[in-house]
Amino acid sequence: MNTQQIQEFRDNPIKKRQQGDVLIREVDCSTAGMKKVEGNVVASSSNPHTISGGILYRDEESQALFAVVDKKAKMMHREHKPVALPAGTHFIEPKVEIDFLSDMVRPVQD
Repeated sequence: MNTQQIQEFRDNPIKKRQQGDVLIREVDCSTAGMKKVEGNVVASSSNPHTISGGILYRDEESQALFAVVDKKAKMMHREHKPVALPAGTHFIEPKVEIDFLSDMVRPVQD
């Protein structure tokens, strides 16, 4: 998977969900050749976002995270309502903030 494909996922507003600081986009791509991620944490902070009912994969080249859902799944976080995910492949993207004074990009933390 290359950075152009990842940018196309980010630019597509269709089939997008959000839970706090994590965006979830339904995408049409294969996870063949990606590394299966152990566990169910999709974004780690003091209160992690987790998924139940899906399998996580990470693309080695782009470090992008995907969830493959066979029937249905839920994204959960203790400070947010659960987000239902239908069957399919989902691009998981934690949001980032840009500090222009220090020229740093860092993950947004709930």
